[in-house]
Amino acid sequence: MKLYKPIFPARDNGYIPMYKNQYLPNSRIVVGQKFGENLNPTYAGMGLKGHNGLDIPCKEGTPVFASHEGTVVRLSTKPSYGLGITLQPDDGSFVTIYWHLKEILVTVGQKVKAFDLIGLADSTGNSTGNHLHFGLYPTGEPKNNGYDGAVDPLPYIIERPNFTFDRNLMIGMSGEDVKNLQIALAHEGFLGQVGFKGFTGVFGPQTFEALQRFQRKYIIPVTGFFGPVSRTKMNELYA
Repeated sequence: MKLYKPIFPARDNGYIPMYKNQYLPNSRIVVGQKFGENLNPTYAGMGLKGHNGLDIPCKEGTPVFASHEGTVVRLSTKPSYGLGITLQPDDGSFVTIYWHLKEILVTVGQKVKAFDLIGLADSTGNSTGNHLHFGLYPTGEPKNNGYDGAVDPLPYIIERPNFTFDRNLMIGMSGEDVKNLQIALAHEGFLGQVGFKGFTGVFGPQTFEALQRFQRKYIIPVTGFFGPVSRTKMNELYA
């Protein structure tokens, strides 16, 4: 089972894009909760031993992406979940859930690929601050495991996709190489904040500015041009 990150709270928006409960405090967000943590007494009232997913704090309107390829099998509107999406791969081996959304951008039966934009984050439902609740439910997992069949998604999340960059890229270009660059910049915390339109594969102003932030961090000439020096550094991280 392989999952990609469903959300990228950017560093320059005040969040550290990690999945290990290391988040900066903010009055508008909850502290990120890992699977199994029992920080909320209402879990017992829900019949759970503890938290049944992974909470990722973010600002309202932050884009949410599909963590794997599959089909949208359910859209939820419940007091506890708020607006939510359930996604299942073609082999039916598990489902992932994305709760507390501000807006749903997919429909039931729709096919999606990993990193497709599916919704916007918020704090709908039983929530005390803006965040995405991300959950993993393998098919056949006993419902009486204490988490209603959910398991910890963290061990299955890939920290970095395996990309190799071998082309110079610049503003105005488009294609799969540009999309991979956008995904890499998001994983490094420079792209994905509120207002990001998704991994479009079009090298526009947002990608240009994100690349400049990447270059500043790694002391590369700040040109917004993805040339040999930037490619070498990105390949060190991703190849």
